[in-house]
Amino acid sequence: MQRAAFVQADVFSDSPFGGNPVVVILDAHGMSDAEMLAIARGMSFAETGFIVSATFDGADVRLRFFTPATEVPFSGHLMLGAAYVLMTQSGGLLELRPRVLVQTELGILPVDADIQGGEVRRVTVTENPPGFGDKREDISALAEALRLDPARIAATGLMPQVVTTTLPTLVVPVMSRDDVSSIILNRSALAIACVDVGADVTAVYTLDTLRPENTVFVRVFAPLLGIDEDPATGSANAALAAYLVRLGVVPNAPTVRVIAEQGYAVGRPSLILVDVDLEGETLQVQVGGRVARAAEGVIY
Repeated sequence: MQRAAFVQADVFSDSPFGGNPVVVILDAHGMSDAEMLAIARGMSFAETGFIVSATFDGADVRLRFFTPATEVPFSGHLMLGAAYVLMTQSGGLLELRPRVLVQTELGILPVDADIQGGEVRRVTVTENPPGFGDKREDISALAEALRLDPARIAATGLMPQVVTTTLPTLVVPVMSRDDVSSIILNRSALAIACVDVGADVTAVYTLDTLRPENTVFVRVFAPLLGIDEDPATGSANAALAAYLVRLGVVPNAPTVRVIAEQGYAVGRPSLILVDVDLEGETLQVQVGGRVARAAEGVIY
């Protein structure tokens, strides 16, 4: 009987059982696609990662990303969680490595660690430069899918837009934290709205935050990926931060830090740090935060 060790890591939290939980299968060598999907379904986490040998020159490892429904090309918080697990795996080849180069379907992406006193304090992934899709002028169907008053979107003076750093994200502005908190998801209607604009996930945000030092209060929905609501989403917040910088919603500077509050609606408060650097005409986006190991064991 085949055994595989796993670690549960809680991403964007400094203590176990906050943030967004992921499961990392430490050695998935020899597993079939069907077996990986079955494990992801059985573990019932939003994302499960499988570590396999790299096939690209220069990569330390290859990471495959699965939701309970399908394999996806990338997940920001799973990327961070997997790198953190490898960096903190006692006796592992990547223990306390300040940079891990991870092979994904999007290419080799670096994860960097802030290491202090022999402890990994924070991990950060550099995402691809953002691409900006069309703005969505007709918001009626989208508002209905979220059970929102369309006027609460229109009052922001901004239009929803698809932004992509890794996963195409439909960014939706609303006026207040009450608006975000009041959303009742119509799963099938939002899936149709996302297909219409070519988005995988939807990030609804407001500048009305719980703490004044933070930037946005966010909820993220991904029914197309088998995830009704995600507690903390690196890729969606990367897209959101790029949107805010591109439209001048946050002050322009050589480096802008966007701090996102997410996960409160599902009881897993999370804090996501996104740094956006303006290099010429290209935005460079890095997503990071704290990670905590929560559990480990063996599956069969």
